[in-house]
Amino acid sequence: GRDEDSARKIANDAKAIADAGAFTIVIEGVAESLAAAITRTISCPTIGIGASSSCDGQILVTEDMMGMTTGQKPKFVKVYADIANTMKKAVEVYAHEVQTRAFPSQQYVYGGAKAEAQPNTPLYGQAQQTPKPEAQTASATPQTNTQTTQAASSSLRMSMIEEKPATAPAPAPTRPLAQAQGSVSISAKKPDSSSDDDTPPSRPFFDSVLRATRRS
Repeated sequence: GRDEDSARKIANDAKAIADAGAFTIVIEGVAESLAAAITRTISCPTIGIGASSSCDGQILVTEDMMGMTTGQKPKFVKVYADIANTMKKAVEVYAHEVQTRAFPSQQYVYGGAKAEAQPNTPLYGQAQQTPKPEAQTASATPQTNTQTTQAASSSLRMSMIEEKPATAPAPAPTRPLAQAQGSVSISAKKPDSSSDDDTPPSRPFFDSVLRATRRS
């Protein structure tokens, strides 16, 4: 907006943006007279950055106003602090302490010689949950009892099989001979030990046989 034509174009664009429904317009690096004219003619607020105090509001880049940037700055930037030099000195001190092993000292180390024991800290957003002893016992006991019972039963069956004596089947009960045949009493004649089995039969026996087989 340094000349009349460019200033008119900027003013027309600002009015068109406001009429389209914009809630605010940022005006940057324009002459004070142009910023004042735009602020008077449009319906929405104006925010200036290098556009004079005629605007409804002001903005600056944080890094510029806090002195965190180096090199040439725009004319409208005002530096409110020298943060860049402070940061530079802090980094130099840090680098020196690291090189000389002055940092980290015991004050900044977990579990150092002078540090007090502290409980474990859970991660952010996670609650430290400790399982209940009752729940652990209840869930572990049935499994242990079942395994123990099965092992004991298996061992008992194996011992019974190994230790069972190999006995012959019991003979079927027999009834006395006298009961089986009623009141008949049978006695076996004891053979005469003095008799000779090789003694030939008597003569009458052969005679009867010959008579029976004799042809007529």
